[in-house]
Amino acid sequence: MKVKTKPFPIVEKVLAYVVRQHENGWQILIFSHRDFPEAGLQVPGGTVDKAESVEKAVVREVWEESGLKTFQSIFFLGKDEFLHPEKPEIHERHFFALLFEGKSPDKFTHQVSAGIEDSGLFFKFSWYDLEKVPALAAEQGAYLPSLKARLSTLE
Repeated sequence: MKVKTKPFPIVEKVLAYVVRQHENGWQILIFSHRDFPEAGLQVPGGTVDKAESVEKAVVREVWEESGLKTFQSIFFLGKDEFLHPEKPEIHERHFFALLFEGKSPDKFTHQVSAGIEDSGLFFKFSWYDLEKVPALAAEQGAYLPSLKARLSTLE
């Protein structure tokens, strides 16, 4: 007798490579959880709300998680599927690049302003040279080569 297995639910996610031009070239915004450092280094991102486009979701998530909201341009890099290691779900992840314009300290802490899982958490942000990005959690660095290729067309 063949046993039917229920497929994992698919949860739509966005991930943001927030970048800025700096005197040494391009930099990317990366954070760690102040109270949960074991979560590793990450880029801003989160769940797409019902009836929300992925483009609106990525801007909203960056604002909620970092407080940054002024971008010169936003472009799509690609998508993948990621099986969550602790939850029985597949994340359909949409990767975007957001070209930040404005002023930002090289390091800052921000309290997450919304979201079921993250609201109230503190994220510690740092800008990293794009050529020296440390390993990111949950394969979030998957589209860094695409980001670098795209940015090279802007120089």
